[in-house]
Amino acid sequence: MISDTQITAAVHVAKDAEAETVTVTATNPPTGGTPQTATANPAPVVLPIPVIQWRGKKISGENAKIKSVMVGQPVELTTTPTSLKGGYTISKSTWDIDGTTIKHYEGDDSGITLEETDLDTQNTTFYWLYPDDPLNVTYEYCAKDPSGNEICTSPQAKATFKASGPNSSISVDDSNEATIEELDDCDDKGNLLKQKEPYLGYGNMRGPGATCDAIWRKLGMKITAQTGKPGIKLTAEGISGKNAVFVQLIDSDSRTYTSSSGSYECSTAPNLDTKYPYQPITNMQNVPTNVAGDGPEAPLPSADQSGNRNFRATMYLLWKPDQLNGTSTQSIPVPIGHQQWTFEATANQKPPVGSNKWKTPETPTSHGATGAYATSRDDDNNHHGYPIFTAVATEVCP
Repeated sequence: MISDTQITAAVHVAKDAEAETVTVTATNPPTGGTPQTATANPAPVVLPIPVIQWRGKKISGENAKIKSVMVGQPVELTTTPTSLKGGYTISKSTWDIDGTTIKHYEGDDSGITLEETDLDTQNTTFYWLYPDDPLNVTYEYCAKDPSGNEICTSPQAKATFKASGPNSSISVDDSNEATIEELDDCDDKGNLLKQKEPYLGYGNMRGPGATCDAIWRKLGMKITAQTGKPGIKLTAEGISGKNAVFVQLIDSDSRTYTSSSGSYECSTAPNLDTKYPYQPITNMQNVPTNVAGDGPEAPLPSADQSGNRNFRATMYLLWKPDQLNGTSTQSIPVPIGHQQWTFEATANQKPPVGSNKWKTPETPTSHGATGAYATSRDDDNNHHGYPIFTAVATEVCP
């Protein structure tokens, strides 16, 4: 007792106690006459300490250990308590997550879609995109009492992660070779013709030419890959082929032809090259699946004196980790890095024009890697370093 009008009392609350309002009544035993009774104002509400769970186990609280995950693997977190006693309800949840995360990923020929992580739900799922250690995850909540009053005094639950990723890069093998390639031609139904058509090519390829490829794609037919020696090979170093995802973007591309009546150009605006993801040529001289080969070509019409191909591209390397044990949610590809490269060469027809016999260029005007390999970063663009495109690039000719 402090005075005639004030008393003190110790109230012990367990850490996992449910939220409730407590009324305290004090009675002064009579020494004669009527007992004196007073009711105190309700004590402040103590909300239960929340708990973060991952893969069915508690990962927050005292003595919690750092958890390990690979970038691109799903982090599916749930929390307790899921409900409160005494007529209280959870009204608001708040997460604070270190590092760069996304909730959802989807990629196809029309682009890559990302969704930001939910930070205002009781349970959350996300993927880390870049390695870091430590990465802290914090959760807290608000509750409403039976009268609708909101109380935001919950303790915080905290868990710590380590997100790892591969030590990978792209190496470049440049053939330094421009050749006249004799490739297959097709009719408008996609049937192979007996005659071959000359192409100015980067490397030395055999098989279907651009005409066959375009018709097969248009008709939905099976596409036969070329064989031979590509002009450039881009290898994903430090990761296996099943985890490597290549995406090539065209930076600029043009074919220019000169004839007796003047010159004309076919050009391609920057966008996705061929398909998402880029398909490495796997039946070409036993090339492993962690290698993407390319050899830009230009058909050489017999009516033209010269033909030029000027091609510039950026090859992106993404890494898709193995599926995480204990979850059915798939892993996603995450950005690793990119390498720019180029090819330009000109072929001239041997006189007389119309013979369709072409001189092999001495060397390409430009070829191979341009600049150094660049590691992807969160601030590369508004897609956290993923390649940005809207469709498969389409060539336009006059």
